[in-house]
Amino acid sequence: MEDHSDGAGDHFIVVVDSALELLRSFPEMAPMYAHPFRRLLIGKRGIGLFYAIEGRRIVVHAITFLSGDSSQIQRRLGLWS
Repeated sequence: MEDHSDGAGDHFIVVVDSALELLRSFPEMAPMYAHPFRRLLIGKRGIGLFYAIEGRRIVVHAITFLSGDSSQIQRRLGLWS
């Protein structure tokens, strides 16, 4: 059984939605992680939203906890095979 409080999923959705609203207005606000990906820190628990700006679109490639092995994130973004 996961150790999360009731409503944690709803809160997470609100946090992600708020981050996406900010990105709609300021798509280059997050620092470059590894070209072409940017990483926006969201929430208070070390969550990273990895995205790329593709023309007039913002494409989210991953939302993940940042603790642990960074090579997993790099593999997920296709930076490593």
